[in-house]
Amino acid sequence: MRDPEVPELELHPLQQLYVLEMPKAEKLGNFPPSLTYWLEFIEHYNDSARMNSIDYQPVQKAMNKLRN
Repeated sequence: MRDPEVPELELHPLQQLYVLEMPKAEKLGNFPPSLTYWLEFIEHYNDSARMNSIDYQPVQKAMNKLRN
């Protein structure tokens, strides 16, 4: 992916971009753990018990931002 206004800007080799159809995501289910945690966050961010069971630090940081 490139920005037409800044074509020299590239994703770092360690960065990844996923495009998922949320209704189909749970059916597929074969994702890296970090992506699975983000899907869980996006779908169930308002379920405190479920969010507290996730111990992936970036998701916890996002939850803390939402709470504040």
